[in-house]
Amino acid sequence: ILQSYHTSQLDNEKAYIAVAVIRDTAADNNAAALDKDEAGNDIKTREDGMIKPENVVGFCLGLLQEKPPVYAERQIGEIGSIAVKLGYQRQGIGERLLHQVFAWFKKHHIRRVETAFALGNMKSTNFWIKMGFDPFLQNIFKNLEL
Repeated sequence: ILQSYHTSQLDNEKAYIAVAVIRDTAADNNAAALDKDEAGNDIKTREDGMIKPENVVGFCLGLLQEKPPVYAERQIGEIGSIAVKLGYQRQGIGERLLHQVFAWFKKHHIRRVETAFALGNMKSTNFWIKMGFDPFLQNIFKNLEL
């Protein structure tokens, strides 16, 4: 299933977002990519050039991070967030978005990419393993009484 992808650099080239855009109507909720509506208008953008929120089916945010000097690899890429709408999951959209961000990291000579996700979320666990990520760090938390 082919999707339309838009990419943008943000925040002085330290952030990059890849967005999957598709026409999403109640009458026809399939994942066929369309560039024009029935009137021939571009369905991906509003008059101001911004993507219509209702046409976004997924996104992936990549960030350039600098670790403290104690780390061997100080310049890393971070997947800040990735999401695909429920009805569009398991169609390769997340993988394609991630690869768009990987390409941006490579342009910035980033070799190491890190991310975090909720323990116990098997859908996320399986996705990250499929994408070749290895476990690295366990985050823990404690709520303080105020």
